[in-house]
Amino acid sequence: MTAAPVYRSGTPPCKAVLMLHGILSAPQFFRFLLPAIPRNAALCAPLLLGHGQPPRALSLANMQQWKAQARTAFLAMRRKYGSVHIAAHSMGTLFAIALACEFPEDIPEMLLLNVPLYPRLTLSAAVKSLAIAGNLPQIDRQGIAMQNAFSVSPSADLSAYLGWIPRYLELFDEMAAVRSGLDGLHVPCTAFYSRRDELVSPRSAILLRAQPEIRVLRLQSSTHFYYSPFDSRRIRAAAADMLRAVPASVSAALV
Repeated sequence: MTAAPVYRSGTPPCKAVLMLHGILSAPQFFRFLLPAIPRNAALCAPLLLGHGQPPRALSLANMQQWKAQARTAFLAMRRKYGSVHIAAHSMGTLFAIALACEFPEDIPEMLLLNVPLYPRLTLSAAVKSLAIAGNLPQIDRQGIAMQNAFSVSPSADLSAYLGWIPRYLELFDEMAAVRSGLDGLHVPCTAFYSRRDELVSPRSAILLRAQPEIRVLRLQSSTHFYYSPFDSRRIRAAAADMLRAVPASVSAALV
């Protein structure tokens, strides 16, 4: 995936949207969501440090830097536009929840995709990840979606990936921290989880459902990176509804 930050200014008053991508991914993951966002809305989608580069670059970044990037981007948008909607995927949802707990008055609503409160790793995901790391082409749609989502350039030198271990340990710690603070979330959210998610445990959806501010919807035919055409339409409808860009009758089709 081509990896680059995305910025689009708006003229206040206008909607402002902060997009936060997941680990190994990039802002370009959200391309499928853009048709649901008003053309006059301000956009900010930072590229997290170490992404869009060779594997060793990711090893040199860390969780605190990524969280700081998300917070800095949010505060900059808040200063200019007053309130900020957030759309996030995977690890980015953890940052979004933390921001919402800290700034509930400044975030009207959030769209959360594949929230990793509890991780899991299926055999299929492990095999595909190793193949992608070795720059082997994928042939099924789930593998192709995973390969397209990854912004870190592959390397035949597997030792280049050893530095990722601390990054994933930090990610697991962040999952635990967000779980423990989830009761402090008082911002309305729509959270989608994929029935066939190979990286997020179903326990995550169970915990999300226990939160009164979160509407949890299941994507029947999707995985962590792959969204079926039908499920993609549902996500776009939720984004448009969040930004009040469609009539209420459209949001009724989400469930």
